[in-house]
Amino acid sequence: MGVDPAEMIALLREEAAARGNIPKHFSDEARLFVRSGLSFPNTGMTKKLRKDLELSDLTVPVETMEQLMLIVRRTRLGGLKLE
Repeated sequence: MGVDPAEMIALLREEAAARGNIPKHFSDEARLFVRSGLSFPNTGMTKKLRKDLELSDLTVPVETMEQLMLIVRRTRLGGLKLE
């Protein structure tokens, strides 16, 4: 019939999310991403590992956050009820 199962599953998940049916771990990660621009918490452990690897502190520039907010508003992520 020409139906792509993976595409159908993705569409069903999008529809479920649009109706507010979002697994807690996904909504937690999405909230973190929207708030910080990161998909993982920037914890003391993260900071220590970065220092041990001689990497700079992990910060998302203001301009990048502004662009991220524009993308969020213009995509389905901006329409989800994440709270």
